[in-house]
Amino acid sequence: MNFKNSILFLVVLTFLSCTSKKQIISFTEIAKGGHSNVENAKLVVINDLSNYNEIFSTINETREPNLEIPAIDFDNEMGIGLFMGLKNSGGYSIQIDSIVSKPKELVIFVKESKPKGRRATSVMTQPFYIAKIKKTSKKIIFR
Repeated sequence: MNFKNSILFLVVLTFLSCTSKKQIISFTEIAKGGHSNVENAKLVVINDLSNYNEIFSTINETREPNLEIPAIDFDNEMGIGLFMGLKNSGGYSIQIDSIVSKPKELVIFVKESKPKGRRATSVMTQPFYIAKIKKTSKKIIFR
């Protein structure tokens, strides 16, 4: 290998190592459903037990029996709540597709599904999805 090729190789290697600072982050689904009682769409980060309990209180307002509130260790974990808002039929859903960690931010990719065809139920729904991830101080961005 001559000197020019060696330099080119080092430049390419350096470039590739700088651009690969993304890491896929694991998450755990803890609740999902079609009736959250949250009428306006929102994507939220849940950092404390009080906020978490308030979210489940809203979800459980019209449920009998209530959904059990899954444990989150807020010293080491945080919650992510996805709410689609009020929809005029069944067949809608929302979930985390993936989470990517970058040097200064965590990007949460959200996947929304709509009913296919005309076979959806004729009932108002408010789809939701809640997951937990390892606690981070990085900025959270939803996409």
